[in-house]
Amino acid sequence: MKTLVHWRLELLKHLRGPLLGTRAKGTSSNKWLHRQQKDPLVKRAVVEQYRCRSAYKLIELDDKFRFLNKGAVVVDCGASPGAWSQVGAWSQVAAQRVTTTSTNTQEIADLPGVLVMGGSDVTDPLVQERVRELLGRRGADVVMSDMAPNASGIREMDHQKIMQLAESALALSHSVLKEGGVFLCKLWQGPLANVFRSRLKANFSFTKECRLQSTRQSSSELFIYAEQYHST
Repeated sequence: MKTLVHWRLELLKHLRGPLLGTRAKGTSSNKWLHRQQKDPLVKRAVVEQYRCRSAYKLIELDDKFRFLNKGAVVVDCGASPGAWSQVGAWSQVAAQRVTTTSTNTQEIADLPGVLVMGGSDVTDPLVQERVRELLGRRGADVVMSDMAPNASGIREMDHQKIMQLAESALALSHSVLKEGGVFLCKLWQGPLANVFRSRLKANFSFTKECRLQSTRQSSSELFIYAEQYHST
């Protein structure tokens, strides 16, 4: 008898929907599909009903730093398809969350306990102003970003693009984070990542660069965690 995992992965051969991402037809698409089928975290995400495997990255980070506290107000930048928001909402850590989509303005299916700003580009100053208005005086306890550009294969260009996304998330954090708040973002390894982390020290008492077990070995991905925000 086929399990739910087998049924869902078989369906991916025909419908590559928002659960696990989309890819164009061709050799690269076949390689991507093969990787998805073999990835234990992809299978686990299907069974546990997370929208993608990135949920386990946030779980791993929270296990390490314990920053998703009950009642926290969390801004989830670049949230599509919504796995990071699920982690917070399903564990009932957030009384209110504000979710913005990634810079390609993908829509996000509704999630209980999550305020979804579908089709919003968090790098847009007008969108950031809207987030500030929604939060009001209470501000945010956590600003987190799993944003990444579509990789071109040109390392320097891709590195610059993801750094631009990180800068946008950081700019938002400066305008909404409460004193003592947390900032978390994804980067790809490169010279600008070191500069970015050094700059964080001006406004955060503690910073840490993390390479996660849940990150694929072939990826240059790392996460920067910063806590104890202070505006001056």
